[in-house]
Amino acid sequence: MTEQVNPMSGANEQALQAEIVRLNKIIQVLMNRAERNASIQGSDFNLFHTAITLENQVRRRTAELEAASLENEKITRALRKSENRNRLIVDNSPMSIHEIDMDGRIISMNWAGLLMRRIKEEREVKGSLYLNVVSIADRERIGALLAKAYAGEICNFKFKASGLVGGY
Repeated sequence: MTEQVNPMSGANEQALQAEIVRLNKIIQVLMNRAERNASIQGSDFNLFHTAITLENQVRRRTAELEAASLENEKITRALRKSENRNRLIVDNSPMSIHEIDMDGRIISMNWAGLLMRRIKEEREVKGSLYLNVVSIADRERIGALLAKAYAGEICNFKFKASGLVGGY
């Protein structure tokens, strides 16, 4: 099974790096302003105090961003593990399990479903209308069950498949 890369983790990492760059620019601007004020007022203490305050703020914010990045990586790993576990359960189920979009088209189908339809590859069924595999005698009943499923109800679909011996 191939591992999918979460596009959000890269985006979050880029956002964190951008925030660090932004904070460093702010520090530089404030340091320049503090230096101008110090030279005008003749006070090195104000410059030193401002630099220490800014440095502490940047360190704190950088630590927060690094912690957020680590937490994001942890969540991403857990999500991948969960996705892989669920995919294994679906793929190895002896029952036909498939996803159908809101237009009634098949998005994915597990091995049991492909075997029942005598299809070797999922791409052969992707995009086809779900009701087209239902026998004409069962089509109206299954159409009503689909409407209930779209409304959020849990439904069990048992029907005779069109053109297959032994049903679906």
